Amino acid sequence: MEVFFVVSGFIIPYSLYRGGYRLRLHWRRFVTKRILRLDPPYLATIVLVIVLTYASAAVPGFKGAQPHFTAKQLLLHLGYLNAFTGGDWVNPVFWTLAIEVQFYLMISAIFPLLVHRNTWVRIAAMGSLAGLALAIHSTPWSFSGWAFSASGSSRSSITLISWI
Repeated sequence: MEVFFVVSGFIIPYSLYRGGYRLRLHWRRFVTKRILRLDPPYLATIVLVIVLTYASAAVPGFKGAQPHFTAKQLLLHLGYLNAFTGGDWVNPVFWTLAIEVQFYLMISAIFPLLVHRNTWVRIAAMGSLAGLALAIHSTPWSFSGWAFSASGSSRSSITLISWI
């Protein structure tokens, strides 16, 4: 997973750079494209997992705990917020999508600073990303994926700065 986060942390800023991304002009389109790419299969998978969980519990001889999903738990999935509230994921691997969505929101907001025409603004943004990666990686509530994505973005920033 860590490799995916680093690659994503490099590829997304690179594609924003190549596309001439501007916050006011492109933010809505960028976020909409990400939502349309992630949410349909994510929501379908949530439904599938719930159906299969209840179906497997109905099989004669089932010995596990009876499934129980709360409305709060399912609503938190819509915003990828389960980890921030201590809620359980319907499928434990969904934490990776939460990291990816958080990264998309973060990079779409700060990318203009990473390619700012003032070198000191770019360096400060890159340093902030590196600091964020270190700070988040050491907090108990964080996901290591955030640190790896920010790390990839820092490396991407170094590459972008060298091109500009």
